[in-house]
Amino acid sequence: MKLILAIVHNEDVDVLLRTLTECGFHPTVATSAGGFLRWSNTTLGLTVNDKQVDEAPAIIQATCRPPAEPRIYVPGLGTRHIGAATVFVLDVEKYDRC
Repeated sequence: MKLILAIVHNEDVDVLLRTLTECGFHPTVATSAGGFLRWSNTTLGLTVNDKQVDEAPAIIQATCRPPAEPRIYVPGLGTRHIGAATVFVLDVEKYDRC
């Protein structure tokens, strides 16, 4: 079993949630903010079995888009690219519903 954490832009959340739900996934949603740019985001968490581990990130990649202006200038660091989503796939040792 895997835990997928996806940090996505707020503009993509509604369509992404609908698509994931239609495909049988049931994500948990949390509001979050980026540490560096401090932009508001949404973090989705979902557990998947090993057979689904490629499907959920593929849905996220197909649904989420980079912002209209995908590059930003950061004083002292230069121009930085802003992606569509950040996805972490983690091993789950134990899973309980309480």
